[in-house]
Amino acid sequence: MSVLKTEWLKLKRTPIKWLVFGLPVLLSALLVWYFSNRKITPTLELSIFSTFFQVWGALVVPVGTGLLAGLMVQQEERAGDCWNLLSGKTSRTRVYLGKLGMQILLSSISTAFALGTLLLGLRYVLQLPVSSFSFLVAALIVEATTIPLLALHLWISLAWGMGPSIGMGGGGLLLGALMVTPLGDAVWPYIPWGWPVRLWVLPLFYLAKSKGISLSEDLFTLLMVKGSLYAVVFLLLLLVGGLVWFNTWEGRKTLA
Repeated sequence: MSVLKTEWLKLKRTPIKWLVFGLPVLLSALLVWYFSNRKITPTLELSIFSTFFQVWGALVVPVGTGLLAGLMVQQEERAGDCWNLLSGKTSRTRVYLGKLGMQILLSSISTAFALGTLLLGLRYVLQLPVSSFSFLVAALIVEATTIPLLALHLWISLAWGMGPSIGMGGGGLLLGALMVTPLGDAVWPYIPWGWPVRLWVLPLFYLAKSKGISLSEDLFTLLMVKGSLYAVVFLLLLLVGGLVWFNTWEGRKTLA
């Protein structure tokens, strides 16, 4: 807990808080405005549900994870070329997990702000009754599948700097966009950027059933189990590998 508190204080004069608190609210407000002129139909909630999580998973997650990790490590570089991380009294394991934990916390807050703004807008602006539980479950799935990407970008940012982290986020953006299309149907379980784009769909099946719309979910359920398994294995490999590497890391000679 003390490590997280320290990490929070480090963010005081960085743009990270604006990115975490401001942009999600703006994105959801724009989405509410976009659907404000639509006629309320039984399928409108499904359309909003799909649009929000597709945009969040395919656009916000890849770019956001790259920026978040890059900015956090850049702040350490400016404060002392990362030597504060390597020479402090706190164990490197706690430092590494603290940074990852802060990333997860900020990502969760960002998702919560975006979802909260969307649900409030749908209820009080569009006056559209929605299944908040389905939205919440999908948001939790997206956030869980974002954690492996956060771990990946933290490792990249420490090893090579902010530029490569943002660059990989851009590559993830392209892959995430492809995973939304039929081209991603067979390969998304093997692509880390495909998990936030695809795994949130399961609550959509139950939301559709509540509207009297039947969707075939047998194949997707099988793929979801496979995708979830790969995500867990990928996260464990990144955690173990990242901790082993960070405990032997001596810093970068040339900072990005």
